Amino acid sequence: MKHTIFCALLIVALTSTAFAQRWPRPEVAFGAALARGNDSITRKGGTLAFSFKLTDRFDIQQETGIYSQRHFSSLFGAKFNVHRNARTQPWVHFLVGPAARPEGPNGSGPFRFLWAMEPGGGVDFSLNSVFRVRFGADYLRSFREGPGDINQFRLQTGIVIR
Repeated sequence: MKHTIFCALLIVALTSTAFAQRWPRPEVAFGAALARGNDSITRKGGTLAFSFKLTDRFDIQQETGIYSQRHFSSLFGAKFNVHRNARTQPWVHFLVGPAARPEGPNGSGPFRFLWAMEPGGGVDFSLNSVFRVRFGADYLRSFREGPGDINQFRLQTGIVIR
């Protein structure tokens, strides 16, 4: 009987410290973006990204981009935080997923879905404990069937909410 009570008290004591830990807060980032591709067209748009912390340095990130002329991307991957201090946080990420673009000229026609990859990086500057300002640059490559893959360079700026 004493052994059972001791084990029950030990389990309660050890698990209560696990519940006292703070869960990592997800980050939500949104902002404006400019993308220029090998078709020499500059597309204006925006991005919305969600990051979920795995460790101090690694996050899982999902990013959706919407651009003029009906171009879309929804990418998923890993984000690596280079270091943290009170004011700046440099980061790099590598994302993969589907991208959609219209078949016809000037954004007309049916959509064509392609696989895309996006390596990139940037810096977040802290405004306070909740808000940060983000500046980033990415290379987005969409793979077609056959020759003529689509290459785009993208600059983005926005707000991060932690």
